[in-house]
Parts: sequence; structure tokens; C-alpha cells
Amino acid sequence: MIKKYKNRIIKINPRAIDEGKLKEAAERLHEGALVIFPTETVYGIGVHPSFKEAVDRLYEIKKRPKDKPFSLHLANYLYAKEFQLLENHAFSFLSKKFWPGPLTLIVKDKKDKRFGFRMPRNPISMQLIEMVGEPILVTSVNITGEEPALSIEEIPADILEGAELAIDGGRCELGEESTIVDLSNKPYRVVRPGARRKEIEFALKELNDGPLPKRNVLLVCTGNSCRSPMAEGWLKHMAGKKGKTEYHFESCGIIGHDGCFPTMEARTVCAEDSVDIVNHSSRTITKEIVEAADEIIAMSDEHEQFILKEYPYLLGRIKILAIPDPIGMDLDFYRETYRKIKEKLRIAYPWLKE
Repeated sequence: MIKKYKNRIIKINPRAIDEGKLKEAAERLHEGALVIFPTETVYGIGVHPSFKEAVDRLYEIKKRPKDKPFSLHLANYLYAKEFQLLENHAFSFLSKKFWPGPLTLIVKDKKDKRFGFRMPRNPISMQLIEMVGEPILVTSVNITGEEPALSIEEIPADILEGAELAIDGGRCELGEESTIVDLSNKPYRVVRPGARRKEIEFALKELNDGPLPKRNVLLVCTGNSCRSPMAEGWLKHMAGKKGKTEYHFESCGIIGHDGCFPTMEARTVCAEDSVDIVNHSSRTITKEIVEAADEIIAMSDEHEQFILKEYPYLLGRIKILAIPDPIGMDLDFYRETYRKIKEKLRIAYPWLKE
């Protein structure tokens, strides 16, 4: 049963978010309410997908045919994984390139059902979805066929009155709807041009016309001087032996200095396995490095926590190997560390066992 609340508008500054107000909006969604909020494209109206009555009301006030589904808005990659989607490198490539941002991707699950996903960039919408703790169904705030609202003042009265709560977060940054790309069948295509359309079309042409871009795997440790270089070196060595040209491996550290050599012990144990990491040069993690990765392999949960503190939307793109730090330990400890790295990477990548 949906609780009824008097419609009201709350103002939230996207640069200094009042978490108490945002928590109220998340609670309303969990109770089956319709909540209006800003994204970087246009204003959206969202419902919790488990409330059928609320979803029906949304179709009604939008005057939208029920054969046109709403998209699911995500706060991180873990949400999408729960849908058991078909393995789709195009989804990974485009999402890492344009999320968070104005791109909606249509993909299939293993039962051949189609879903539309988007990860908005606006801090209000991102934090609201994160507080809800699962994806929410969202559509633009407009009557079907009419222009979407870019500010709270532009929202049609019928829709504003039909929602239990509306968040005024100022005028939307981009001012046009997201670009929608259908990845459920090849060739992949744009089904609705919108924000950043030219960049998205260029990336789509790259996917349709040529070989798939390499799958970027990033290994992360503390100083990028032992665990992650050993893992990177071994993976490159094995990929070369097995002809796995579709992968690109690199590594970095969460602290330290750029341009340092691996420890003598790390170089020694790798050399014993015919893996050469002598020319490895350490790097410190950056936004560009971490966002370019399709998969992130963290050596410990400390490294995952560091990444998620800065980039919470990357939850679900990180795997943890749980490898203790060998710095300051003897050569035998390094040998055991290297053995554990290989053992756990074989679990993460079955082709290493072939």
C-alpha cells in the first residue's frame, strides 16, 4: 500500500548536498512514491520498480504506452551485474567511456529480456540512487511527445501534482535527453540521439566497423612496486603464450611516486619464472587511469576502499585478490606472494588454466 504524502518541493544544492533531505526522498521511493529529481540531462521522475501501482501511475501521468518501458538508473556497476546480463564487451566499452553520463544502453539478459540502463552524472541523482540501494525506474518529466523539463518551473502541473516529492536542484546542465544505444543486436545503433551524440556515434562506429577494442585490466596495489607489477608481468607473459591479444594489462599504486623500479625481490621471483618486469615504472592512480579500466584487480580490500571513496560508481568493476603486502619481507615470502597471485588470477581468468 503506497503511503500518501502532500506533494512538496524541497530545494537541494548539488554542490553542498543536504543528505537529510535526500534521505527523505530515498525513503519515499522505498514506500512507493513518485519522486522528481534533476539529472545532468533533464529532470527525471523515478519509482521503485517493485511497486507495480506506482509504475502504473507513472505511465498514466506521462500518458505513455505500456509497451515502451522505462530505463533503470544505476549508481554503480554492481547493480547491473545483478540482472545476469549477457556478456557484452560493447556494454563495458561504452559504459566506461560515457558513464556516469548521458548514455542509456539497451542490453539483453540471459533469458533474452531487454533492459535499458543509465548511470547519471548529476550528484543529486547519483547519491539518491545510492541511498535507495538498488536501481530505480526513471523517465523524463514530461507528457509523452512534449519537451522535457530542464528546471522545476518547467515541469507540467499534472506531473508535479502526481508526484509525492520533487527535488529542485537547479537547472539541468546539458539540457537535452540522453542518447539511447541498442546493444541487444548487431549492428549496434543509436535509437534516440541526445546529449554527446557525436562522440557516442563515433565510439559506436568503432565497435561496429573494426575489431573490438582491447579489454583493459588494471592491477592495483599500494606503491606499484611489488604485487601489482608481478601480477601485470605474469598476465602479460601468459597472454602472450596463449595468444590472448584481446587483453591489455597495466598496473598502478594508490600512493607512492611515479617512475620507480620494482623491488629487487619482485624482479627476482618473476625472473625465476621467466617473467621480466625489470623495465616496469611505477605509476600513481589517477581518474583517467582507473576510469579507462574495464576490470580492476585490487590486491586487498584497502585498495578497493581507496578507489570507491573517490569513485563510488566503480563498485562492481573491482575484484579483490586478498594478497598480503610483502614489502620488508624475505625472498621466500615474495615467492609465496607470487604463487598466491598466480593461483587467484587463474580463478579470475579461466583461460589461464587452459
